[in-house]
Amino acid sequence: MYFLAEKPYRTSRVPSDPQCKAVTIMTGWLIHGDDDRLLVQTPRIFLTDCDGKGVRTAEPLAALHLSNRLFWLLQEHGYEDESYIVAEIAPSGVRYRVSINGGGC
Repeated sequence: MYFLAEKPYRTSRVPSDPQCKAVTIMTGWLIHGDDDRLLVQTPRIFLTDCDGKGVRTAEPLAALHLSNRLFWLLQEHGYEDESYIVAEIAPSGVRYRVSINGGGC
């Protein structure tokens, strides 16, 4: 399972812009381990502000089961671009097999 968690703060990261509050964003995968516990895999943590510059989050588009392997197709969003990714999900971890830039502004 892909997850995205956000923690907004009451304070700004830039004193000159008090309305743009700080935010911590964490993304990653929850995968069943050998003993069936959920393990966090490939976590990414971003400390940003209301603009979200530098943050990359994904939106799952599809899951494919091929020959006892699980692949997820993702659309990953950044501040100014996006990518399309094929990720292989396994108990040993997540491997990004293909990443294609989808363009940006």
